[in-house]
Amino acid sequence: MHTHFNNPRAGARFALLRHPTGRRQDAGWRGDREDCMTLDMPRPVSVDLTERVACDRLRAIRAVILLAGSLRPRRLTRLTHRAIPELPVDDRRCILKIWQDQLANLLAARAGVGEHDEAAIDTRVLVNAGAPCPGTDVLAPAPRFDVERDPGEFRGTGGLLRDVAEAYDDDDHLLVATASRVAFDPLAALVARLLDHDADVRVLAHPDGSPMEVYVVRCAALRQIPRLGYVDFKEQALPRIVERHRVAVIRRPRALTPPVRTLGGYIKALRMVHCRRLAMAGRTPAPWARAFAITEPGATVDRGAMLHDSVVLAGGRVGAGATVVRSLVGPGAVVGAGESVVDRVVGHAEPNPGQSRRVPKGGPRAVPEDAA
Repeated sequence: MHTHFNNPRAGARFALLRHPTGRRQDAGWRGDREDCMTLDMPRPVSVDLTERVACDRLRAIRAVILLAGSLRPRRLTRLTHRAIPELPVDDRRCILKIWQDQLANLLAARAGVGEHDEAAIDTRVLVNAGAPCPGTDVLAPAPRFDVERDPGEFRGTGGLLRDVAEAYDDDDHLLVATASRVAFDPLAALVARLLDHDADVRVLAHPDGSPMEVYVVRCAALRQIPRLGYVDFKEQALPRIVERHRVAVIRRPRALTPPVRTLGGYIKALRMVHCRRLAMAGRTPAPWARAFAITEPGATVDRGAMLHDSVVLAGGRVGAGATVVRSLVGPGAVVGAGESVVDRVVGHAEPNPGQSRRVPKGGPRAVPEDAA
């Protein structure tokens, strides 16, 4: 049952959906050097954030906003019956659980040694009316995640952030990111580096300058966005904001894992994460070698089957002698004995609204990557 979220910082526009339960586990990470397009390049921030910048700069962050909306449910979601942040990254954790682990590290760095600062920051996962809602049953009780659905019209990222800013003061800062991104890099270090730059909007960017969809935004800048209508943040809001506020684009030499939108993006993100973990342990897999094989509890994979950079969700089955390559087997789907599946989502298909072609009922269906 949905209940209205009555946190005074959240306002009345959103509805709170779920509260988390479960265990917490920490993610490993490795830092990098940063580069800035518009300002002088800072010295790299030390890993020991609690001794240097964490207690002061990180306290400017009053809320973490994870965007989990979409214009329409993605095919990958429909075939797996999961919101994308619920998809696994390893045998124990999903994308959203890794975000929670990163937030725990950010809060520890923000509070400083011997302090506790969780109540001073909101963590909000925002979902628009047309998108599936990620579950939080696999999360730890703390840090608390509030999953909220926007019951109003689809406002775009810029319009949504304008609405969120209504609950905060002008000098409060929001950390904004995409919930479907696998947050392998250290969040506290990334945010501290962004806050090194004196600007109202800090945009983390790829080496070519294109945004990575990670922002630190001062709420006063968001008030330049119209109160009504659809507003895209990158294409419409930023040009309006830059007329009155300082915007810094901070280039990062190494790309973050991409947001997961398709099967290909999901497999690419998982391979990036697992290859970096192997590299930290002194093992660098060749481009053709297997980097991961994920089997959720409740999935059935025969010992004679071969999984290469693939995922089998709970309820999925892979028979003896089957080969699954760069693919995802959804709940209730079956890869039969001796079958080969390459670059596919295997799941129970559902017809798109308005689609005239009949879809066979029952059994599993393999869907090409570009349709997922």
